[in-house]
Amino acid sequence: DETTRALLTQRAVEDENEPPRRAALGALADKWPDETTRALLTQRAVEDENESPRRAALEALADKWPDETTRDFFAQRTVQDPAAAPRGAAWIALGKLHSEFGRMLPTRDLDGVGPYLDPLEPILRDHIEKAAQKAGIPAEDIDAQVAALSAHCGWDITVGARPANNGSAE
Repeated sequence: DETTRALLTQRAVEDENEPPRRAALGALADKWPDETTRALLTQRAVEDENESPRRAALEALADKWPDETTRDFFAQRTVQDPAAAPRGAAWIALGKLHSEFGRMLPTRDLDGVGPYLDPLEPILRDHIEKAAQKAGIPAEDIDAQVAALSAHCGWDITVGARPANNGSAE
């Protein structure tokens, strides 16, 4: 009901502790996947003072709104977030919109969940090859998959994302 929604929204923004903020964001996305919730998640992905709720907001956006607007937002967050973990969460969300390879590659353990690699750092060839093998990509197709994922992300993943003057990924 609207009372519960209002309480969760308040908790998502005002609670002093990050676990309740994170939980409230997830509950709002699950129960009220509408534009109001989307706007709140987008706001919290940028403005929350802690990494955990920012990551939760990014994860919920990826699950509920896998569209071009969300893709562009993730590309921005990969270079604009001040912390590596939310940048990595934005990158995995972006990669997930592309492919299974894109979902696994940004993670240290190639499992599609944190800990995440920092998108500002280059990806080593060995890591790329292991991700490709795990995703079932033949060795001769790896370079094409890397190029396709790089194009989707908006930067050469073998070099790392770089902030542009306008704040978007190059």
